[in-house]
Amino acid sequence: MSYPTQSKIEEALISLIYFRGGSDCRIKSSDAYQPLADYFQLTEQERIQPRESENHRPAWNNMVQFARRGLKDSGYLFSNSPRSIWQLSSSGIVAAQTGSHKHRELQTNLSADKPEKVVIESILINHPQPISKLEPDISNISITEGRKKLFIHIRRERNPKIVKEKKERVLNATGKLICEVCNFDFVSLYGHLGHGFCEVHHKNPLAKVDKETQTSLEDLAIVCSNCHRMIHRSQPMMDINQLKSILKNLDGIE
Repeated sequence: MSYPTQSKIEEALISLIYFRGGSDCRIKSSDAYQPLADYFQLTEQERIQPRESENHRPAWNNMVQFARRGLKDSGYLFSNSPRSIWQLSSSGIVAAQTGSHKHRELQTNLSADKPEKVVIESILINHPQPISKLEPDISNISITEGRKKLFIHIRRERNPKIVKEKKERVLNATGKLICEVCNFDFVSLYGHLGHGFCEVHHKNPLAKVDKETQTSLEDLAIVCSNCHRMIHRSQPMMDINQLKSILKNLDGIE
C-alpha cells in the first residue's frame, strides 16, 4: 500500500483546518480523517488497514495523528485546545494562507456537494420600508447578511476517485470534456483556463438511495454547470435525454 508522506499530510491537514475550521480555524479530530483520505484518493482498504502493532486503530488515523503532532511541535496548533479539537495558532494561520493555494482541490472537495439540510433556522430580517405606498424607494434597498448560524446536515458520502476517473477516460478518448446535453466546451470559451473542466452528474442521485450503492463510469455523465443545475432543479429530476430534448425544441440543437 502507498500512503502520502507525513510532510504532505501535514500540508494538507493545515489547509483542511484553514478551509473548514471557520473563523476560529478549528475542527474536531474526527472530521479530518475522511476528507484527507478522499483528497489523497486512498482505497477503502488503505483507510481501514490496521497498524501492525495495534489492531484496533487504522494506520491511516495514526498517520493523521502524527501529522497533527508535527504541526503542534512546529507551533502551528494551539497546545491548550480542548481534547480532540485541533485549532490553528496565529503562525499556523499564516502558514496555511501561504501554502493553501497548493490544495485548492481540497477546498473544492469540501464544498462540491450541497448537503441535505435537516434543521434550518428561520430568521426574520428587517426589510426596508417604502417611502410611501405609491412610490417605494427602490434606489436604497439593503439587507443584513453575514450572520453566523449553526446548521445540522446529513450528507451522502461521495468518492471523488470515480469522478476523476470518468474525466480522465473521456479526455483520453476525445481530448476534451464536452457537455453531453448542450455540447458546451469550456475550452472553446475560456481557452487553457477551461481545459479539463466540466462537472460530473450522477444519473442515479445518491440522495435517493437508502443504503450504500455501487457507482460505475456508465452511471456518470459529463455536463456543464448550467445543465447540471437545470437537471437538479426539475421535479422530479429529469434525465440527460429529457433535458437534451427540451434544448432541441427550444433552440434547434442537434
